[in-house]
Amino acid sequence: MKSYLPGSNVNILPDMEKGLVSIVVPVYNTAKYLDRCLESITSQTYRSLEILLIDDGSDDGSGRLCDLWEKTDERIRVFHKRNAGAGLARNTGIEAARGEYICFFDSDDCVAPDAIAKAIRQAQADRSDVVIFGYYLVRRNRAPVPVIPRPGRLLYSGSEVQELLLPDLLGPDVKQGKFPSLPTGAWATLFSRALIQRSGWRFASEREILSEDIYFQFCLYRGVRRASILPEPLYYYFESPGSLSHSGRMERLEKINLFYSICCRTGCRLGYSEQVLERLSYHYLSLIIEYLKMIVTSDETAKQKRFLFRRTILDGQLQSLLSGLDFKREKPARKLLLFLMKHRCSHICCMLIKIRARKDLYYE
Repeated sequence: MKSYLPGSNVNILPDMEKGLVSIVVPVYNTAKYLDRCLESITSQTYRSLEILLIDDGSDDGSGRLCDLWEKTDERIRVFHKRNAGAGLARNTGIEAARGEYICFFDSDDCVAPDAIAKAIRQAQADRSDVVIFGYYLVRRNRAPVPVIPRPGRLLYSGSEVQELLLPDLLGPDVKQGKFPSLPTGAWATLFSRALIQRSGWRFASEREILSEDIYFQFCLYRGVRRASILPEPLYYYFESPGSLSHSGRMERLEKINLFYSICCRTGCRLGYSEQVLERLSYHYLSLIIEYLKMIVTSDETAKQKRFLFRRTILDGQLQSLLSGLDFKREKPARKLLLFLMKHRCSHICCMLIKIRARKDLYYE
């Protein structure tokens, strides 16, 4: 597997333009939402932008829509490439970017008009490598729910980044009952491009590593010297329900386990603390729960659903992790589910997941 550790994939980036913010938007078959996304970006109150649209082999007209937008705004540049996934599309944007700062936005989401202005003001004031801000979680037929970061502090420097901030980015501190509500994705963050340049960091392909957003934090945050938190929702994350394809239904559990193993090995290689690895387990369990939801809402036969569900609950890596975790201070619904999973009560777990899936509620 290709290495995505800091310094392993160093390329010389184009010269930086001071004050310029590069916004990288991977685009794949999102024609239905692309106008909404680009209207929110082009109307930013901060005007010194370059907008890099990476058409990742779309076949729904998204590529043509990108070309039309390029003609309406001189700040937009379009790149058409063969489909290879969002992670590698973002890397295309990194290679082409000229900004002092860089953001990675998804083409089915949008941002508040003053998002960039507030983020860059914070970055300059704190001299930070990254600025993490809050977001609105937008679910179908529901009002946006603000998710505001509430970590222990608003500025981290030196070893505090890896010892305090990184664990909170990976998951809440369940032992202490603290839920800092930091975004797990790259989309609600402004990055200094100098950070990326000196580390040689790149995104992994989600086709190689599931949940590449978490993996990117493992790799990139080893090189972060200062990080700021902006406790304000500035990004609109439109949640899409997961689906279980015929080709992926048998492989997904193996991919989740592989992701966890790779992250654990990477964390040890980079010298991260046990606390970082402990918090990683929270995200691993979230991936397992999401997979169980995919199973019960799939179009598989009832017999196949029972097989996949029980196979997941009895998985050796999952059971080994559950046996060593203390989740007494978890949120009630998730605590009950994890307790039943630990005791291999697959039938009752399945009933609970079905009820939650019908109500479109989530444990995470």
